[in-house]
Amino acid sequence: MFNPGLVVASVAALVSVLWLVIALGVARADLLQARAHGSAPVAALARADTAALRARADESLTLIDAGGDDSFQADFLTVQHDLGPGPGTLLTGAITAARGSPGAGAAAAAATTATGWYAAHRTVRFLDDNGKHIQAVHLVTTPGPDHSGTLFTRLDDSLTRAISADQAVFQANAVAGRNAFTGLEVGVIVLALIMAAGCARGLSKRLAEYR
Repeated sequence: MFNPGLVVASVAALVSVLWLVIALGVARADLLQARAHGSAPVAALARADTAALRARADESLTLIDAGGDDSFQADFLTVQHDLGPGPGTLLTGAITAARGSPGAGAAAAAATTATGWYAAHRTVRFLDDNGKHIQAVHLVTTPGPDHSGTLFTRLDDSLTRAISADQAVFQANAVAGRNAFTGLEVGVIVLALIMAAGCARGLSKRLAEYR
């Protein structure tokens, strides 16, 4: 014999469990997507951009400091080695992290531009070391297709675009993960009340059979 009250309570319990499982599954998928194509590449890209800004500061400070101190140039070369591109470098790591994300193209462009910037920097150092300080400063401070300043700006812009694109992915997926739980709390409470009412109705009917 079917007990309508207990049947209703069972259905409400099943719906409650299914709703919770589905919400958790959807939220987990969205959060994994947010990490893989959002926060992880953004972190790697930000480290690369920070290193590029440090190298740019070294380049400028080497020109400002005319006292023969090569510490800024030495630091530039250290940062260049860490920044890459190349195996184990920050830019290559950022490209790997951004693979499959909207920032992948801009990250690859940054790596290509970095190589050109290093070549322009070597020209700057050659001019400065050979008494052509004004020409060296000109390559760093004025626009030009092969000027150090222009190439660095292009590098920084590429990294910034990649970071912005992947931040948008993180934001969208994080919001989607949060929205997966929309209405769940209220729904579970309502279903719990239905279960309680169904159980009470069903049990009272069975108990009435023994009177």
